[in-house]
Amino acid sequence: MMTIGDIVALAKAGYKPADVKELIEMTKEEEKDIADTSNSANDDPSEPAAEVSPSASAAPDETEDDTDYKALYEQAKKDLATAQKENVNKDISSEEDNQSDADIIKDLIKEFM
Repeated sequence: MMTIGDIVALAKAGYKPADVKELIEMTKEEEKDIADTSNSANDDPSEPAAEVSPSASAAPDETEDDTDYKALYEQAKKDLATAQKENVNKDISSEEDNQSDADIIKDLIKEFM
């Protein structure tokens, strides 16, 4: 059954009053069909009532997760430490900075002359 909040949400979404009435009629028909099928299943004594097992009703989201997050954290921590050590010893100078001391002094002298 549609509540007033559902109808308001549909109106905000751009549904026209005719569309909302049609949806209400469809839900009423579905409820009648569900009620008819449940009544006919309960009226027939030759068929046992369907029981819902607890395992079948469990949500599929509740799967067991065997991931060891502590081990993953420790491995990431080790990888980070290794990367940081490599970055400390890495040569970051460019080719432009590889001028010899003599070249730097020559450039200084040229600027003054």
